[in-house]
Parts: sequence; C-alpha cells; structure tokens
Amino acid sequence: MAPVNIPSQVPLEILLLLFGLCRPIEQYMLLFSAPELIHRLSSKHLMTREANGDTLLHILAKDQGPSRQLARALFSRKDLDVNVQNNNWKIPLVCAAQYGNHWLVKLLLERGDFNSYMLDYFYFTPLVWAAKKQDEGLVKILLANRNVRPNEVDIFRRTALSYAAEYRNEAIVRLLLADEDVDAEWSDETARSPLSYAAEAGSKRIVELLLDREEVNAHSVDSFMKTPFVWAAEYGHLEIMMRLEESTHIPTPQLIPSNPTRSDLMANPRIMTWDPTQFFRTEEGLPPSPYALLILNHPINERAYDVLRKHALTTVCADGGANHFYEMMKARGREDVDHPTTIIGDLDSIHPDIKSHYQSHGVNVIYHHDDYSTDFTKALRYIRANTSEILSSSAASSTPDHDQANNTHQQYNQDDSLSILILGGLGGRVDQAFSQIHHLYSNSTIPSSPSSSSSTEEARKRGEGALYLVSEESITFILHPGKNVIRTPGVKRGDIPSSSSSFSSDSGGIKEREEGYYLLEENVGIIPLSGMERITTKGFQWDVESWATEIGGQISTSNHIRAEEVEVTAGGAVLFTVELAGRFKRISS
Repeated sequence: MAPVNIPSQVPLEILLLLFGLCRPIEQYMLLFSAPELIHRLSSKHLMTREANGDTLLHILAKDQGPSRQLARALFSRKDLDVNVQNNNWKIPLVCAAQYGNHWLVKLLLERGDFNSYMLDYFYFTPLVWAAKKQDEGLVKILLANRNVRPNEVDIFRRTALSYAAEYRNEAIVRLLLADEDVDAEWSDETARSPLSYAAEAGSKRIVELLLDREEVNAHSVDSFMKTPFVWAAEYGHLEIMMRLEESTHIPTPQLIPSNPTRSDLMANPRIMTWDPTQFFRTEEGLPPSPYALLILNHPINERAYDVLRKHALTTVCADGGANHFYEMMKARGREDVDHPTTIIGDLDSIHPDIKSHYQSHGVNVIYHHDDYSTDFTKALRYIRANTSEILSSSAASSTPDHDQANNTHQQYNQDDSLSILILGGLGGRVDQAFSQIHHLYSNSTIPSSPSSSSSTEEARKRGEGALYLVSEESITFILHPGKNVIRTPGVKRGDIPSSSSSFSSDSGGIKEREEGYYLLEENVGIIPLSGMERITTKGFQWDVESWATEIGGQISTSNHIRAEEVEVTAGGAVLFTVELAGRFKRISS
C-alpha cells in the first residue's frame, strides 16, 4: 500500500486533526508515513471502522507489504484490541492468515492474547485458511503455537488436513500428520475423510501417508455411499485402487453392505445423553448447563421464555425476532428495561422504530447481509463464534436487574459447551416450519462416523452444545446416530394416576405429582429426516426393535413415555419431539 507523502514540517497536532477526518483506510495510509502519530491517538481512533467493519489492525493484516515500524508502534498500544471482529466476524489474525501475512501472524501469535475460539463467518480458522491457500510456511508457523488446534473445523466440518488432501499438497499433509493430535480419520458433513479426498484427487503418496495412521479406516463409507476405493475408481486412479485393495482394512466390493454405517451403528452404538427438561426445572442449587436463547421472527412462547430467561447467558434476536420481543415486553410495560443482548440479521424485518429504540438503549445491533443464509443461521453462527466470550462473562447476569434474585448464573469456562434454545418456528406457515426443521438438522453437530466421537468432541471444544427448538407446545431436537438416552423426569404419564403417584426430584426428595411439577406431557414423536432409518426404542408404551421408519412408510408419532429415561438407537440422525407440560405452552391469543 502506498504511503502518503507528508512534509516533515507538518505539526503532529495538524496530522491528528486530519486523522480524525479520514476513513480507516486513509488513516492507515497516513500512519504508514507517520507511525509516531499512533502514540497520540485515542482508543476511539483505534476502533474507527470501514463500512465492512475493518479496523486499522484488519487493514494492516490484509496489507501484503505491511510496515513493520507501523505494526510495532500499533502493538505498543496497551488498549489495542486484537480480537475485534469485522462484519464477516474475522479477527485480525484470521485476516492475516487469509492474506498470507506471515510476519503479522507471528506477531499476533507472540502476543498470546488472541481468542482462538473466535472464527469467521464460515468458521475458517487461520490453519484452515493456510491449508486452503496451500501456504506451507504459514502452516509451520501456526502448528508451532500451542493455542492453534489442528482439528478445528469450518462450517462444512472440514479440517485443514481434509483440504490439504483434496489439494494434493503432500508437504502440508506431512506437517499436519506429524502432529500427534491430528485426527486423520476426521469426517466432514458428508462423512468424507481425508483419505476419501486423497483417493479422488489421485495422490498416491498422500494415500500412503494416511494409511500409515492407525486410526484411518480404508473402507469408510460416506453419505454418497462411496468408499475411497470407489472414488479412486470413478476417476481412474488405478494405482490407488490397487493400494487400497492391498490394505487389510478394505473389504472386497461384493462384501460391502448396502448401508454399512447404519448397520455398524445399530450393532455398536455410541451413547449420547440428552436432558431437555433441565432448562425447565426449578430446584435450588441445580442450575442447568450453560445455554443461550435465540429468538426467531415468530410469536414467542411467553410461558417458556419466562422460565428459560432466568439462566440464559445471552439473548440473541434474529432480525424480526426483535419485533416480537419488543411487543412482548411492551405488553408488560418493560420495553425500556428488558432488552435482548444482540440483534443480528440483514435487518429488513425489524421495525425501524424498534431498531432505533434498542440502539438507544445500547443493544448490540449487527447488520449482516448475506443472500446465502437466513437470519436464523446468521444468529446461530454469531452465538457459536462468540461462545467463549459468552461463557467467560457468565458471572454477570444477561437479564434485567429486577430479576437478579432469580438469576443464579454460575461461573463457566471455555471448556464448557453452550447449548442454544431456539424460541419459535413450528407454528404458522408450513413452509417456514419445514425451514426451521431443516436449519435445526443442518446445524446440529452430528457425528458422521459410527466408530469415532471425534466430531462431537471437537464441537464440545469449540463450545458447541445441543440445539433445542422450543415451539408453542413442544421441545424438539435432533438425535445423533447411535444410542441416545433422553432424561424424562416429571412426565405426566397416563399409566400412573396423578392422584396417587409421586416422583423423585434430582435432589432425592419426593414431591407429590401436582400440575405445578410436571415438565412434560407423555406424547412424543420420532421422525426420520433423510431417508429410511431403523430405530430401536426402550421406555415407551410401544417399543420397537430395528424398526424401519421413513416418510411415506411407517413413522412413530403419538407414542407415550413410560420411564424416567428413554432410549432411542438409530442408524442415522432422527428428529425427536416431546410435548411440553401445559404450564409451559404458549397461550393462544
């Protein structure tokens, strides 16, 4: 970037005045010629933004030939925020990696105060960017830093190793495999492993390197029902086909089952535990696991909200969801004191007056234009990209002062996962209801391999907890492939007369079964979402074993809970929906 020629006799006071009149890109050009000016700038000057949200540090990160003198002067400022995000949620470190700015990446890594959990809009990490750009030198720099996690995935659940294998970059593959923490059998959202991509790309050497790793499964089957051998065969890579055939891990083609991943899962299920009622229980001293509230552009289930708000760490409205939030609070006379934490979207649905109202009260209103994602997705990605900050600030209540007595937030840390409870979505128009189910399914962290829990573990490390959709009458979530145990205390069961029965609370006490203690009704549904699945159930009125279910065939609806814990084992992801107790259902207007 070309500097501005400034006569040496121009006083710094004049330059400072000129600086305040410039856009950040112009400020950067000015500082390029007069870096000593940095020490005279205010903190506000450092945070001036371009239309795309870039600060001075972002511009420095994107400069292919940055001034080291300018960078050192900028980094000498103690009030410099290296974790500030632009409109694409990129922090300067991610920008520097994307633009191949090695020197600044080193400088940022050496500072050590960057937040490695803050990813960009597509969850691209610096290491993923380095692999996508095939920048071997940058990969070396990043892997040398202990805060860089090699198994971090992007929105497509792909790792740096996955991209390096696809791009036939043997040098980067070697660097990554040299790290003992790298999971060489990681599968992306289509269940494709690095070996699958290497076989398709025709890189025999990378195939060899991957097969040398003990965890690599040469006969893994992806969502397209293809093995690495099939990918190699489709593209005519004969040498790779022969190498895969030689592997003791590859079965002969005729022995490949028609649906191996589902069969394996049913035979050797993983176990996933769910506890949807924890968010509605009110026992003292037993706060639920950390969660955020996401308000959609749909009438709010106020009864559920009043309970869920008490422990929510943050409340994010997806664009027009702010309208419903405002109207709910206005009806209570609380519109000036009860506010969401953040409003995000393309802001075409929020009423201008409501937007101005919340901005005047300091609510974080984020404009994010993207024709390829919905406001639901924007809000969800925002929460996940800021999970560590939400958890680290959990000691401070995110709900209004008047309710402090009911806000028993405990201190969480960055190793905790953050569940997201989504309010709204399944009432009204049918197409919108299907859209919410689609988003719930596509954004749930679903392991793609029956033999590995690595994708779930990595999601936990990123702070990604479960997603629950709380609608007018139900709570709905996506069960993982394998065995799912769902805790169901406090169910109003038809097989136990309420007048003569009791149930145990988590604290061990016995409470009479009164209406005020019910958490769920007994009605449940288990719905396949992507073709035929086989399910085995336990703890329901009508249990099944290896039962085929599909849209257009048999589906399980209106079953009844008959135990404090129920089990569902499935070969693939299925939707589980259970009716809320009457006291949590939305009152129809």
